[in-house]
Amino acid sequence: MDDREKLLLAGAAESRELFTVEKRGSSYSLMNGEPEEERESLSGFAASLRILKNGKMGFSWTNDRNSLLKLAADSVRMMFDAASWGWQIALSDEEPASAVDIRDDKGMTFTSVGVWDSLRSMETEARKRDSRITKCLSASFSGASSKLSIANSSGKTLTAEKTGFSEGLVLVAESGGEVQLGGSYNSGCFREDLDRERIIEEAVDDAVSQFGAVSLDSARMTLLLPSHTACTFLSVIEGWFCADDFLEGRAPKSWKEGFKAGSSLLNVTDDGTIPRLTGSMPFDSEGVAAKRHEIISGGVFREFLTDFRTASLMGRKSTGNAVRSVSSLPQPGFFNLFIENGKDEVRDLLGGGKVLQIDEVIGTHLVDPQTARFSFGARGRLYGGGRLLKNVRGITISGGLLDLLQNIKAVGNDLKFYSSNGSPSLLVGDVQVSGE
Repeated sequence: MDDREKLLLAGAAESRELFTVEKRGSSYSLMNGEPEEERESLSGFAASLRILKNGKMGFSWTNDRNSLLKLAADSVRMMFDAASWGWQIALSDEEPASAVDIRDDKGMTFTSVGVWDSLRSMETEARKRDSRITKCLSASFSGASSKLSIANSSGKTLTAEKTGFSEGLVLVAESGGEVQLGGSYNSGCFREDLDRERIIEEAVDDAVSQFGAVSLDSARMTLLLPSHTACTFLSVIEGWFCADDFLEGRAPKSWKEGFKAGSSLLNVTDDGTIPRLTGSMPFDSEGVAAKRHEIISGGVFREFLTDFRTASLMGRKSTGNAVRSVSSLPQPGFFNLFIENGKDEVRDLLGGGKVLQIDEVIGTHLVDPQTARFSFGARGRLYGGGRLLKNVRGITISGGLLDLLQNIKAVGNDLKFYSSNGSPSLLVGDVQVSGE
């Protein structure tokens, strides 16, 4: 009997769960054509143990393979009341998890020489795109494989293996005495899916689009939120989709199931079953099979996402959305969270009247969840009739997030993922823009 099996030997009226993660991988960073860093920073082992007994729960974790057996004593010593909080240790007895294509063994055969050559070629190509690109602050790559296992004292065990790759580019652009930075990144489970052309195009555009930027007079305007900016807004409100935010009063009071949360054009989905995407997994971190959940459909908020604990408190079954790190307890979260594609071409979204494209927002952490009011610093580009009029900076966009969702006028057909969040471009009307 090995140490893991010994840890799962439970006494009477006791249940145990062992959660382990093993990783191996490397990261690389290039600066101005020269290797800046190469390290095996993505490798390691970690494990945690939960023990539930007589209405109490103990929890402990370690990153030392040789200290696994100490987890039991540590967990017992750290026992706390669990019954009133709804904590459970169980594996779903519903349908078994389906396989998801998330492992790229071929991609993990990369060599240092090959990676450095690839990063240099990406930097060279970026410089060719625009003469104002003068330096590469960073061209980076990371590749890692991981193995996640969940086992409990009832004898059930689940294991999933996946790989993850990412590339990024940060550029320096100079023109007329101005110096600007711009960047982009892309990630996926398969190395061949990394869209280098997109990374270069977005990084160059991000850098050179800031030259000669000016402020604007205050006015209510129509905004275009490109995919990456829309993802930023999605990350601001995503907590409202989770049952713990609802139960603990961190969501707006009006945010309830069946609530008309936004425009009828707004559809938000979480799905862990999509092959090759960064957030995909066959099961959540409590062992429940991953599923597709339509969180907002036609603008209506359909359901809160739950783990075992929050589902118990709400008198329902888990939606299979438990997430956690090894050193933390489960809580509701997401696999791949995204706004569904619409039908409009981006050029059409910019075609009517004046439209302010927002390329970056600052201060998203300052949103009050109770009032859902926001005030973000921003920069972008002003268009008129589809033609670029001026680059813009030094502005503030403000209002209510619920109003913003209601005022979505059109949804693009250009869905892009940034890590495990995705969105197409969104056209939003009647937003307050304030200049300096």
